[in-house]
Amino acid sequence: MSHSAELKPLFYNFAALMVLLAITIGMSYVDLGAFNLFVALLIAGIKTFLVALIFMNLRSTSNVSRLAAVGGLLWLGFALILTAADYHSRGWNEAQAHDLIEVEQARP
Repeated sequence: MSHSAELKPLFYNFAALMVLLAITIGMSYVDLGAFNLFVALLIAGIKTFLVALIFMNLRSTSNVSRLAAVGGLLWLGFALILTAADYHSRGWNEAQAHDLIEVEQARP
């Protein structure tokens, strides 16, 4: 394989990442309401997939390496789910929220 043929996927990946960066910056000026987070995470997921596929060579590697990458993603997801569950299970009640609102309103 020639040297230029090996670089072609890298340049295409770079171009795709730059387009996604431009879309990310453009989306920061657009208010989609509740969909802002969804769109931002979708774009970030596509960027992650491109980086893993090309720069981490997961496209042309063995199944063991792919399994390790998937295992790492599952572990990260598990850790994030546990963190979110811990945060949401804290004892936030309405009295604390009311006190917080009163404190912020009392500030000059």
